[in-house]
Amino acid sequence: PKPQNPSCRINLIHPCVSISFIIMTNSLFNKQTTFCYVCLFALTAIGCFTDKVPIQVNVTIHSVLIICIGSFKSLDELMRMIKKIHVDKNYDGEQGIEQMSWSDAWQFPIYAGISLCGLYFAMQFFGKDTVNYLLLAYIAIGGAAGVKALITSFLGNRFDAMDKDYVINISIKMIGFELQATNFDLICCVLSCIQMLFYVYFKSWVFNNIMALIFCIHALQSMFIGNFKNGFMLLSLLFFYDIFFVFGTDVMLTVAKNIDAPIKLMFPKDFSGEKP
Repeated sequence: PKPQNPSCRINLIHPCVSISFIIMTNSLFNKQTTFCYVCLFALTAIGCFTDKVPIQVNVTIHSVLIICIGSFKSLDELMRMIKKIHVDKNYDGEQGIEQMSWSDAWQFPIYAGISLCGLYFAMQFFGKDTVNYLLLAYIAIGGAAGVKALITSFLGNRFDAMDKDYVINISIKMIGFELQATNFDLICCVLSCIQMLFYVYFKSWVFNNIMALIFCIHALQSMFIGNFKNGFMLLSLLFFYDIFFVFGTDVMLTVAKNIDAPIKLMFPKDFSGEKP
């Protein structure tokens, strides 16, 4: 018989490990994530009225809050996938929970470096304006996934009825292309595009940070490291990746300064009173 309580304890027995966790209808970390969001909102509100908050304080607090929210949501997402695959038996083409492997960990900085260099050389050959337009379009459409995750985290499963059937289902196996979208996906895409239009029109650091925060949190939420070894390898290689591209070349600074898109956090600061 099905349990009457919406929360139930499930034990999954694997060859060498027993995983015990609680599956709930809502997030296990509602209070924590809400507190982090309130702090981010408070910092943004303070920044709208004064620029006296030190950059170091803003960067540190934003970084910690983003990591906390992304970590909480990652655990929620992991348990949701475990429930879907092992409890509900709803595989939907999935044979297991996709996690970062050892090869993924060491390849990640390489692909990141190739992407960064690609942006750098694209600016040299096509101009920064062309690259900016393409990035804005990409972020506006790609931001739908982040907007969807944000809405779901606050409203739970209220839109499940709109997120079941695909209204767009395109698959080209020859090139490995697959595009699937529900009505809820299309609504989130429209909201993401509207947010991008606000950013382009007002050029405000507030709209910039909203898009950047959505991307950062969704990236952390969707990433499952797998084990400590993979995480250690990834962070170690990214440490040298940053050193090389920031101090060894002008690639990172050139891309960051010339791209006018919400791919980085921005904070207000008045330089009028400082010496040139």
